[in-house]
Amino acid sequence: MILKALANGTVPLTSHDLGCADLLAPFNGDNISDANAILVQDPWPDQMLRSLRMGLDLYSNERSQWDHLASNAAAFEFSWEHSASTYLQWIS
Repeated sequence: MILKALANGTVPLTSHDLGCADLLAPFNGDNISDANAILVQDPWPDQMLRSLRMGLDLYSNERSQWDHLASNAAAFEFSWEHSASTYLQWIS
């Protein structure tokens, strides 16, 4: 579901422990050129709500950063060809 969200330019909000979080570049305020997701340490309601509010604030008040974050999400590539070639490079 996260990969489909990325393909549609939706910024995922997820935990470091869930799904494909290890493939994502979490937004931390300083890495807007690379970030494509909002991640929390643990999927606890308070952390998720805090991060959701941060994303809403970014969307409302820092629209250029939000647009860049969404663009990075849409540009994320995880096709079979890309993932297989990355894996082959990693094991070489």
